[in-house]
Amino acid sequence: MDVVRARHPSAGDILLTAALNAAAAPPATFFYGGQAVIEGVLMRGRRHYAVAARRPDGAITVLSERLRSRVYTGRPWSLPLLRGAASLWEMLALGMRALQWSANVQLGDEVELSP
Repeated sequence: MDVVRARHPSAGDILLTAALNAAAAPPATFFYGGQAVIEGVLMRGRRHYAVAARRPDGAITVLSERLRSRVYTGRPWSLPLLRGAASLWEMLALGMRALQWSANVQLGDEVELSP
């Protein structure tokens, strides 16, 4: 009877396997969020947000802009408590601006959101 010994994987084998698994892995999921505004909706993505509101004549007005947040960059924001508080504050500010914009659309005044 022949005895077959198992070969232990080398560091190169382990690194190659890890690299192949990382390349084949799907991208990390991102959960999009939103909230209601007057006669419309606000949706936030990774780098952009969009607000859509119905005008009094029935037409839909859409505003889309790039987010200018720095919440997710830098070392202090790696702490979950600080990052969560900053994200909450950012969404409160964005939500209030979007509500004001949708109210202006209802009044017939279409203006850009201020940063």
